[in-house]
Amino acid sequence: MTVPQPSPDPNPVISQDESKTATSHPKGEPYLPGNIKIIAVEIKEKNSRSGYDLKISYPQIESPRTARERKFNLYVRKLIVNELNDFKAFCSKNRKYADGRERLMEYHMGTNYDVMYATPELLSINLTMESFTGYLNSDWYPISLNYDLKSGRPLKDLAALFKPRSTFLKAIASYCIDELMRRGLNCGSGGVGDEQWLRRGAEPKAENYRAWNLTRDGVQINFGEYQIGPGCLGLVSVVVPYEHIKGMLRSDVEWSPTLPSLLRTTRHNKPLQLTAQQHASQ
Repeated sequence: MTVPQPSPDPNPVISQDESKTATSHPKGEPYLPGNIKIIAVEIKEKNSRSGYDLKISYPQIESPRTARERKFNLYVRKLIVNELNDFKAFCSKNRKYADGRERLMEYHMGTNYDVMYATPELLSINLTMESFTGYLNSDWYPISLNYDLKSGRPLKDLAALFKPRSTFLKAIASYCIDELMRRGLNCGSGGVGDEQWLRRGAEPKAENYRAWNLTRDGVQINFGEYQIGPGCLGLVSVVVPYEHIKGMLRSDVEWSPTLPSLLRTTRHNKPLQLTAQQHASQ
């Protein structure tokens, strides 16, 4: 796997007056040479009986040519189906309040995604889940879809990129903490975090670094809601430059000083819309 030349400053400072929602955090530039196409499959469903609506968008390889590409599509589809089944079961179970009154408030689940790295050898996609189940605000959480198309297996562990017994977690955590402190903990009128909260959520433990993606600029770490600060921060990402960690990368993860001339930076191609029934039949 070849890692391309990074672009300048993958972690711009965000003004404290700027909204820090799940879609406003700084991200590394996508690395999309264009030799594999990702399309969006969309599911839209409204169920008055169970009191929910769905607006789902998830990635699939367009016209998969190999068994491993088809396996990726199935892997993502199963993940989405499991999430939807859990959500629907929750909505049905909680159709009425404890006192017997019917719930009038409609629950919601939605997803969107960003393709961060897409080659015939590896896919790295940042999937964002959003759900509203009656609290003050929606809940947001990131799911990283990192998939090795050469072996036909998901890459769930960040350690897969690094040499055995390397101190990559300490290096990444140190960079993330310094970067987050540089940005500041104030999220406007919504509240202010504290350094202890940040350091606890970003300390070098594997569970703090489960959500990650590869980008043109480096390894993007995706922190969950409330992980490093109050909910008003939204979902926060930090891009750790390849230069910072290249000595720890596995020998087959090559850091390249050149970048292919063709770089396609569109978010994703034209979506394919399915009803929930069509999706279930696939």
